[in-house]
Amino acid sequence: MAYSVELSRKIYDDDCGACIQVGPDSDGLGCVEIRTPDADSAEHFGDIRFTVSPQLAKLLGKALIDAAADAGA
Repeated sequence: MAYSVELSRKIYDDDCGACIQVGPDSDGLGCVEIRTPDADSAEHFGDIRFTVSPQLAKLLGKALIDAAADAGA
């Protein structure tokens, strides 16, 4: 018998409960996936399933932080 643990993070819109989930890709390819995990979240944020390599995920994360700082957030 084998076991595994999958860690993911959910970013919630506290006003409505919808979320975006970030974690390992659902295909088990060793990538990072950003997704809307349920119908309510997909209705709120759009139907998202975006999979990238870990290296690209790091660059994308930095670019998002930099863009948010540029926008004044």
